[in-house]
Amino acid sequence: MEEGWKTNKVTEKLRSEISQFVEDAVIKPIPSISFHGYQSFLEKGSRSESEEEYFLVRKHLAAFALYLQWNQTDAVIKYFNELLWVVANEFSWCLAAHLPYGEESFLPEADQHIDLFAAETAHTLSEALILHKKIIHPYIYNYVLEQVKRRILRPFINKTWGWETSINNWCAVCAGSIGMTALLLEEELGSNKDERKALLTTNFESRKAHIEYKEDILQKVDRVLVNYLKCFKEDGGTEEGIGYWVYGFGYYIYYLKMRLGKDKSFALDKETSDKLQKISRFPTCAQIKGSEFLPFSDVSAGTLIPTGLVSCLKTHFDVTPPSCKEITPFDFDHCYRFAHLSRNLWWTKEEVITREEISHTTYFQNLQWLIQKKGAYFFAVKGGHNQEEHNHNDVGSFVLALGGELILTDLGAGPYTAAYFTDKRYQHAHTRSYWHNVPFIEKREQMPIFGECMAADVITDPAIAGITLEYSDMYNIKELTSLHRKFHNNLEEKKLTITDSFHGVKPLCFEEGFVSTIKPVLQEDGSLFWAGKSGTVTLLVSENLHCTKIEEELLFDHSGKPFTAYRTALELKQQTIEEKITLNFVYEMYKCS
Repeated sequence: MEEGWKTNKVTEKLRSEISQFVEDAVIKPIPSISFHGYQSFLEKGSRSESEEEYFLVRKHLAAFALYLQWNQTDAVIKYFNELLWVVANEFSWCLAAHLPYGEESFLPEADQHIDLFAAETAHTLSEALILHKKIIHPYIYNYVLEQVKRRILRPFINKTWGWETSINNWCAVCAGSIGMTALLLEEELGSNKDERKALLTTNFESRKAHIEYKEDILQKVDRVLVNYLKCFKEDGGTEEGIGYWVYGFGYYIYYLKMRLGKDKSFALDKETSDKLQKISRFPTCAQIKGSEFLPFSDVSAGTLIPTGLVSCLKTHFDVTPPSCKEITPFDFDHCYRFAHLSRNLWWTKEEVITREEISHTTYFQNLQWLIQKKGAYFFAVKGGHNQEEHNHNDVGSFVLALGGELILTDLGAGPYTAAYFTDKRYQHAHTRSYWHNVPFIEKREQMPIFGECMAADVITDPAIAGITLEYSDMYNIKELTSLHRKFHNNLEEKKLTITDSFHGVKPLCFEEGFVSTIKPVLQEDGSLFWAGKSGTVTLLVSENLHCTKIEEELLFDHSGKPFTAYRTALELKQQTIEEKITLNFVYEMYKCS
């Protein structure tokens, strides 16, 4: 916690939102988690029922823990104690979707299973204990403390978890949360040698009694977090997209800042510090406008960046922050993660509150992402492969936005269900290549395979962005011997030219597909026209193509909100062994009256 947040005018809005919620909630029953949510997941694969209840409890826990810093009425203190009791007695701190199950029963020790949210809960409770020890009933205080040890700290020490070696956000969130828990509870747990010994020797009798709790657990945390940084290559980009950048990198930074503050012998080497600085630049490069960010991978529409995290990164790594018009609101994260909300309150600085958006042309070489932004115009291309974290089959796809509105788009993240993370994943429109801006060849889509995409002729001038991709491997079609897609976006001419060239060992059926949430208009000359809120895009169709259909599909976004997507199909008039197709997209902003 940094000094001055209570008098910082930037935080007034967030404090007011928290106060309003608590003052409304304190006169209502405390929410809890029912069996119904588990049943819905087991029987239908639906996560929404259980998660709605789970996150409502976490919303209350975060709000009350923050509110009590500036207002401690008897009613709120009583409610908070009962709320701690409810959370400490939950069947499991895991999400229903992350628990292991038997055929007709929960597996033993389900309450000691560690997923992202169990680890986050341990951190939240630990921070609440430290902040409010004086107003928490001693029986509840010690009971919560024991539950944190029993459910999280002992299982973490005494077992190797799959996420420890994962190269994604899981290892950062789980290890970061557990590391912060250990640091916060150091005085509570580190002073009792018998407790340390009991904690460490469960199932590990060979451990030496002199090994201290703090040292051992933090060593393991640091070892896990080394894996997390492997998510990022030399360019600092992440294939998981902006939402998981916020999640994983956020928890990594929260732990790192606490560790550096509490342990003066702990320091970053220059190589790690340089890498963290590059990673810190990612949101500014990926920002389209305001809360709209590049939607490659499982990215939700309307993503807000925590201003506390942004402030920390600006201070420590001197990076230009993305545009943030105000402190991140209380409801920005539907999971109500205490680490984000508390750091927004404690760390947000006025200097990061700005509407200024940076113009740039950036190429993330390791990701094969080319991004161009200038004023109201935004364009991006995706290379890579189809075995990425939170993968979509979308190599060779692109997006084009005017005034912050995606005209040619990527559908981003779909609703998370059980099937979304199984071999049925690519039956969903959001993830399958058919609903991306890529070709449909021989009536076949791209496959979820690693393959090889070769990038060449990259241009990163301010007014001109270009790249050529060879990505025939992604289709796994033996008759297709080459597939080149060349992009050339000229901001001065307001024209994006895409040239597709293919070669096969036999005549191939070839269809171009373009996706938008705006219904296109097929004009008399065969061109296509999309009219957005801020501008228009016209596709001038080459003579060897003709529009065969415009499909309309009702879909749901990650939060369950319905929207309509349109896919325009342009098919070659005849099958050929080889062909060159030129697509010219002319775009223009509306003139201000």
